[in-house]
Amino acid sequence: MNNIAYINEVNKSLPEYFSFGFFRIDNESKLIYVNDMLLSIFDYDSIEELQTKIYDDPNLNRLFNPKRLSQLQDSTNQKNKTCWIKNSGELLFLREHVKKYIGNNEKVFIDCFVEDITENYLLEKMFCDIHSSDYSVLKAIPDPILVLSADGIITDIKNNYRKLFPDLVHTRGISIFDLFEKEIAENILKLINDTLQNGESGSFEFEFGNPEEKQHVETRFAIRSKAEVIMILRDITLQKTAEKKIIKISDELRESNATKDKFLSIIGHDLKSPLNGLLGYAEILSKEYDNLEKTEIKEFADYILEIVRNTQNLLSNLLEWSKIQSRKLTFNPEQVIISKVIQKIKNLLGAATDNKNVNLIIDVDPNLIVYADENMLHSIFLNLIGNAIKFTHKGGFVKIKADEQNDHIKFSVMDNGVGISEDNIYKLMDTNYSGFTTLGTAKEKGTGLGIMLCREFIKLHNGYFKVDSEIGSGTTFSFSVSKNLLNYSYNEMNKNFSYQ
Repeated sequence: MNNIAYINEVNKSLPEYFSFGFFRIDNESKLIYVNDMLLSIFDYDSIEELQTKIYDDPNLNRLFNPKRLSQLQDSTNQKNKTCWIKNSGELLFLREHVKKYIGNNEKVFIDCFVEDITENYLLEKMFCDIHSSDYSVLKAIPDPILVLSADGIITDIKNNYRKLFPDLVHTRGISIFDLFEKEIAENILKLINDTLQNGESGSFEFEFGNPEEKQHVETRFAIRSKAEVIMILRDITLQKTAEKKIIKISDELRESNATKDKFLSIIGHDLKSPLNGLLGYAEILSKEYDNLEKTEIKEFADYILEIVRNTQNLLSNLLEWSKIQSRKLTFNPEQVIISKVIQKIKNLLGAATDNKNVNLIIDVDPNLIVYADENMLHSIFLNLIGNAIKFTHKGGFVKIKADEQNDHIKFSVMDNGVGISEDNIYKLMDTNYSGFTTLGTAKEKGTGLGIMLCREFIKLHNGYFKVDSEIGSGTTFSFSVSKNLLNYSYNEMNKNFSYQ
C-alpha cells in the first residue's frame, strides 16, 4: 500500500474495479467521490444515500469525520482496524489507509482506502483465544472441544463433552485410544499429525457409541500450538438420519416409477396384442361362420383357446408381480405334496404340450412333501415348465426332477430345446434387467415376468435359483425349497442367485 498512486484530479481515473473501497471527503464531511466497492461494502445504492446517512446518523458521521481520519493519517500505524456499521446494521471490521490530498486552490481533501477484514479478524480472534486458552469465541460453539497432543493425549477438554462421553469422569491425560475404537483413533492420530505438519485443517466422519444407539460424528482439527491441536466434535446424527430417509424415499420413488412404467408397458403392448388377436378371430367366426369348414372353425377355436390361456397366465403373473412391488404379498409356508402341484400344472399345460407334441416327464416321488407357500410354488413350476415348453421344438421333452439335499429339496426343470446364450442368462438372472424375454420356437410371446416372479418367490423361500444351458442342447432351471419349517424361522430376503 506504500506505493499507491493517489489521484491528482477529482473524478479522474479513480479505481472503480479495485478490490478496496475508496472515498474522498473534504473538511466539511462532504463526500467528493465514492467507488462502487465502498458502496457494496456498506450496502448503499448511491453516494447520495450514503451522504444523507452520514449527516443523519451520529455513528456514521463519526466514522467519516475528517478530524478522526486526519489523526489516522498522522498516526504511525497506517493499518488501523475499525469497527464500522453496514446499512443493514451488521458490524464490519475494516482496515483503513488514509492520506491527505491537496487539490486545486490548495484545498485539502482526505483519501481513504478501506479493506474488509471481518472474516480474517474473527478467525484471528478465534486462534488468539485458542493460543491463550481463553476460548471466548469457541465457548459459543455447542460442540465438545478436545485439545490433543501430537501423540493423541487429551491435554484439555471444553464445552459440553458429556453429550458424547456421558461416562467420562477424568479427561486430562486420557489417550484417544481409550475413547474411540482402534480404527477411529488411528484416523484421528493421522489427522493430528497432518494438521501439525501442514498447518491445514482436516476432518472426517465416523460412527460412535454403543451398537443400539450409534451417533454419527464429524470431527474438525486446527492447530493450537506447535505440539497441540484442537478437535471439534459435532454430532450430525440427525442430519445423517435425514439424509438416509431422503435416499430411501428417492429409491422408493424411483422403484415406484419403474414399476409403473413396466406395468403400463405390459398393459399397452403385451396385453393389447392377445386381445387384438382374440378380436380378429372372433370377427372371422362371426362373419364367416356359414362359409367355414368344421376344420377351419376348430382351428380358429384352438387359436382363441391358446390366446385366452396365455392371457390368463399373463394376468396371473401380472397380479402376483404387482403384489410383490406393493409389498402386499403374504408368505405362508406349509406342508405341500409336490406331486399334486405338478399334476395341476400338467393339466393346465396339456394343450400346449399336445400342440407341440412335447413329452412331459415327471421324476418326482408321489409322496414327497416340502414346506413352502403352495401358491408361490405353483407359480414357480407353472412359469418354469411353461417356459421349457415354449423353447422346446416339436417332439422334444421337458423333465421335472426332485433330489434330496440334506434339509432341502432341489427341483430341476430341464428341456432339450434351443438353449440360452450366456449373455441372455445374465439378463435373466440380473435384477437390473426388468422383464427380459425372447420369442419361443413357435413364435410364442412373453413379458419376462415369469422368471422375475420365480426369482422373487425363491428368495422368499431362502432358496437358490440356478440356470445351466447350452445353445442347441437345452436348458435346466433348478431351485431349492426346504423340507423343514424351522428353516423359515426368520425369512431373510437373500440374493442367492447364480448361473453356470
